[in-house]
Amino acid sequence: MDRQLRDFCIQQTTSSCCEGGHKDDDFCDRRIILRCISTWFGSIENFELRVQTEVRKALANQLVDGGFTYRRMVLATVPLLWSLLDRMASDVRDPLWAAGQMARLFAYWLTTVPSLLQVPRFLWEDIPRDPPLARACDDRSCHVLCHSSD
Repeated sequence: MDRQLRDFCIQQTTSSCCEGGHKDDDFCDRRIILRCISTWFGSIENFELRVQTEVRKALANQLVDGGFTYRRMVLATVPLLWSLLDRMASDVRDPLWAAGQMARLFAYWLTTVPSLLQVPRFLWEDIPRDPPLARACDDRSCHVLCHSSD
């Protein structure tokens, strides 16, 4: 993905109306989009430069640094918390015992679970980055990151 953004050129993009043979000659998605891009960014070249620099850098930061924030890890594990709370609630005999268990559960959920979710990231950073392996790893990591966020 990094290579695609670094080499981004609007002329290499396609639109469904152009591929479909323009059934309606007055309406072309590509022409409208190119006109909007020119209006918003001043020129197609300015837009391409922005994609190749700013968008590329922002996306890389989002995928590498911002992708696994503590907040996102906690939010992603809320269903686990609900499941554990449900199990605990169905087995409550002593309210004092339940309160202690709930405190332990919340502490575990807010500390241990996010820490365990960081382990693959730390392991990933230790992979050697020789050129052939780096390309394969970067493509695979992008594929996994992009599809796991859906």
